[in-house]
Amino acid sequence: MPTLDISATITNTTTNETLSVRPDAFATTGEHEDSGVIEVGTSETTLTLKTDIGDAGYAIVVNRDSTNYVELGFSTGSYVVKLLAGQVALMPLQSTISAIYLRANTAACDVQYKIFEQ
Repeated sequence: MPTLDISATITNTTTNETLSVRPDAFATTGEHEDSGVIEVGTSETTLTLKTDIGDAGYAIVVNRDSTNYVELGFSTGSYVVKLLAGQVALMPLQSTISAIYLRANTAACDVQYKIFEQ
């Protein structure tokens, strides 16, 4: 049974205020994961989770573009996250999620992702 160890740090370089979080590592019942880089166009792109991921657990998504932002969501046409150029999102997923929907602004963007089974 795999264990996921998650940590994050964010620092405001103007005020030098930092927030670091490192929740306790937790065991998962699934051992499957999916990762890669996809090109996201200005029309909706669907990232379908691999079928061997029974219950979605966590996703990390990175906008690898240097200029344009990418929107993402969990139902077609409904985008709830906006990743600016170079930004990263780490998200716990509802176990029933089977796809992530993405759309780039202005021009296509490469998006890197890694999805862990719960």
